[in-house]
Amino acid sequence: GQLTVGSGITMGIAGVATFSGTADVHLLDNVRLNVGDGSDLAIYHDNTTSIIAEVGTGELSLQSNGNGIRFWDTANNATMLFASNGGSVELYEAGTKKFETSTTGATITGEATATAGLIVGSGLTIGSAGVSTFSKNVVFTGLGGKSATWNTGNGAFELDDNTTIK
Repeated sequence: GQLTVGSGITMGIAGVATFSGTADVHLLDNVRLNVGDGSDLAIYHDNTTSIIAEVGTGELSLQSNGNGIRFWDTANNATMLFASNGGSVELYEAGTKKFETSTTGATITGEATATAGLIVGSGLTIGSAGVSTFSKNVVFTGLGGKSATWNTGNGAFELDDNTTIK
């Protein structure tokens, strides 16, 4: 046997409920929809926050066979995060892309703040006090193609007219 409630809910003998029709399923605050033999996945609202939780010993996995996974703001008109399927991850501030990963690294649009220093490759370190340390020669190029090189080996500026300043 089956148990049919109204015209939209059918309970099968295996305990499987089928919901059909046009009615929504409503759960009150703090009532969990638990999924899995050990109730490992919980979906609920706790009066202020909507929660999707992995409460077992596994991990929560969001998967997409489409373009990727997108998190939207409440009006559903501005992206907060987009993770493309097999590609980049993008972070947004008020709908404007600020950070994007790529196969060669990451791109930041706008300012980036480092609270304890910044290391760029193996040649440049900018400390938290703003002091820069170069482990390789640094070339400064100005207007008209004029340039100067800071030679870390001899601690001197070498101008493009072969003048050395120590």
